[in-house]
Amino acid sequence: VKACVAANGPVNEELYEISLDNYGRSGGPKAGRLMASTNGPKLFDGFEFYFIGDFMPDYKSDLLDLVEKAGG
Repeated sequence: VKACVAANGPVNEELYEISLDNYGRSGGPKAGRLMASTNGPKLFDGFEFYFIGDFMPDYKSDLLDLVEKAGG
C-alpha cells in the first residue's frame, strides 16, 4: 500500500508477493496470479459450499459473493 501511495498508483505486485506460507509450501500466490492472468480455472472451481447457521445479513452476502467470484 505504501509503495502504491508513493508511486501515486498501482505498482508491480510480484515484488510484494508472499513466497512461502505457514506450512512451508511455496508458489501459491504466484500460481494463482498466473492462472488468473491466463483465464485459468478459478480458486473454487468445481467446489460446492453449504453455509449452515445464522449469519448477519451483510456477512452472509459477503461470503456468498466471495465464493461465487472464486468459482464456487
